[in-house]
Amino acid sequence: MTRQQFAVFVAPSALLMALLLVAPLGYTGYLSLEHLTFGGTPRFVGLQNYFDILHDDEVRGSLGFTLIYVFGTLPVHTAIGLALALMLERVGNRLRAVLISAFAMPFILTPVVGTLLFSWLFKDHWGILPYLLAKLHIHILWFSQEWPARLMVMLWGVWWTFGFNVMVLYAGLQTLPEQQVQAAIVDGADYWQRFRYIVLPHLVPYLVLITVFNVIDGLRVFDSIWVMTQGGPGTATESLAYLTYRVSFVLKQLGEGGALSVFSVAVTLLLMLPMLYLRSRSR
Repeated sequence: MTRQQFAVFVAPSALLMALLLVAPLGYTGYLSLEHLTFGGTPRFVGLQNYFDILHDDEVRGSLGFTLIYVFGTLPVHTAIGLALALMLERVGNRLRAVLISAFAMPFILTPVVGTLLFSWLFKDHWGILPYLLAKLHIHILWFSQEWPARLMVMLWGVWWTFGFNVMVLYAGLQTLPEQQVQAAIVDGADYWQRFRYIVLPHLVPYLVLITVFNVIDGLRVFDSIWVMTQGGPGTATESLAYLTYRVSFVLKQLGEGGALSVFSVAVTLLLMLPMLYLRSRSR
């Protein structure tokens, strides 16, 4: 295929991506330089919106919670996904099919539906978890206290994500060279030695892949917070995405909301660069 033919095939997709991604981002960047509200007259303010959000305690708080959410849930659902993927290798075909369906259920469900089902476990008066904790004389108000509410949102993140990790890592295990494993068994290597020196290095590209996807998903977490806590109590569970929504569409400050959107993209790119570097090194 010549370069001209390649360009003809790629051009429609590239144009569509530009219209759907680059153009809205460019327009958002333009709005971020304006003081603009719904129905108001735009007024150019330059970088003032960025100075305002960088000195805003609420923005720093939402960024802090977003990072806590991302890096608090990431090692947990990655470890669970890895453990369950290894377990799938050691069970029978029929049980494996049932387990794969069960593990895939959280991320197959519509996020809002899954969030509602999950949040019912924590309801103060009739949720199963408060009922069980009350039997142990432990009383936690999950929706009214800062850290219980944060923990609840993070537990949802683990529940919603681990199935995706299982699928990716189990697929990676299917590409493991059987000859290397058999040779290690012949040489007397036990299970943990095979896992450390053969299985885990083989899974590194897959671990980097799910890390990239999960960090991106974590940085844009919105729907679960909107359904479960709406950023409360106070602003304890307010993520960057939720704060951007509230500033833009509740407070109707489109200029500041645009600056928050650009800031969120910049934070995502900053966190992605080292991971993409590791991804390229692992190939």
